Amino acid sequence: ALSEEEAARAVEAAAAEVALSAYAGQPIVILEVAGSISQTAARVLAQDMKAAGFTVDEQAMDWGTLVQRRASREP
Repeated sequence: ALSEEEAARAVEAAAAEVALSAYAGQPIVILEVAGSISQTAARVLAQDMKAAGFTVDEQAMDWGTLVQRRASREP
């Protein structure tokens, strides 16, 4: 596990890489199973991605809906 300082440096490094990339702010959709431990992990990921400069759209839903939704490329 990273210390808070190491994690902050990793996010800063990621932000620098995002700034150098062709990323133009398109939303990145993260599908989450509501009420699960994976939702907690997804929220941590989304927080770090936002801090790095990504536009993140978190979508929480039940497992059955997620399985259907993940086949779609729609936001």
